[in-house]
Amino acid sequence: MSFVTNNERLTDTSETPPTVNELYLHLHTVNHDGVTFIDTRSKRFYAKLQMRCQELAQTTLDQPVDDEAVYYKVAGECPKGCVYDLKSLGRKKRSRSWC
Repeated sequence: MSFVTNNERLTDTSETPPTVNELYLHLHTVNHDGVTFIDTRSKRFYAKLQMRCQELAQTTLDQPVDDEAVYYKVAGECPKGCVYDLKSLGRKKRSRSWC
């Protein structure tokens, strides 16, 4: 199932669009349970994503954290250097330009 389909499904159930972190957790856990990751790489990435969001939340107390920007920053640190644009339908973009 695609990113867009899952995003629409989660929006329908909660009436608000999911955050990037919520969507990542939904897509990368077994049976979408939010606990059991499909592989260790996904688990490590999510932990790093959460850590960065918490760090930013502590340093910018009066402003909300842009979790989409944090996602691109963390994904850009991956060895492959490419991430899928969250707004596209599977087109790869060079993540180095977002860093």
